[in-house]
Amino acid sequence: MEVAYPAAVLLFLTVLAALGGHAIVRGAVLPDRVRAARRIALAVALTGFALTVRALVGVLSTEVAAHETPGTTPLCLTTGVPALVYAFWLFRQAGDGGWRSRPELAGVERGGRYIAFAVVAMGLFWAANSLAGEVGIARAYDDARDFAKLPEVVLYTKDPLIDAPPETLHADFGKGAAYRHRYQNLRLLLASGGRLFLVPLTWKPNSRTARISTFVVPYDGNIRLQLIPQKTG
Repeated sequence: MEVAYPAAVLLFLTVLAALGGHAIVRGAVLPDRVRAARRIALAVALTGFALTVRALVGVLSTEVAAHETPGTTPLCLTTGVPALVYAFWLFRQAGDGGWRSRPELAGVERGGRYIAFAVVAMGLFWAANSLAGEVGIARAYDDARDFAKLPEVVLYTKDPLIDAPPETLHADFGKGAAYRHRYQNLRLLLASGGRLFLVPLTWKPNSRTARISTFVVPYDGNIRLQLIPQKTG
């Protein structure tokens, strides 16, 4: 949702600007200024062609896709193809009567609209997914940078945890305790999908063992969690 709202606002503003431009072209340019309409159609066609070519380069070249700004390829595809379809429509409207009345051209324009709608839907989902991934990476970087500010965790479990990090302190209170096992020296990195993602207090972002130090446990009725907030100031 953090990515969806800004993307939706940007989409609505873009659509509003496009509708405003279309209204100006249709109401003020097309009736009397045919030459100007053709120039606008040519400019839109060249822009759409350039954007579509850039999108195809991003799709076909893994090197470009790996180093581009997130969302560049899908957004180029989302804007390029509709621009080509709109330029075709504008060329027809600015042409003579034969261009506007030929049924085969009307069929091509109709098919182009369907393709443009499909490409826009696919491109928007693709762009949202790309931006969401980038936001997730940025959040992970912020969490790693401010790791010492995350709360310390004490876990109480009914059953012993398998493969607990060696840095944890384990205490066994015996069979009489409802939550028999206690694990300390852990910090809560993330809680998601009914799971707790924990790391040892000694974990560092630049540690070579960072990938194997993350400890995931299911957060259910077999676990009791105690959070110890970090002191600030």
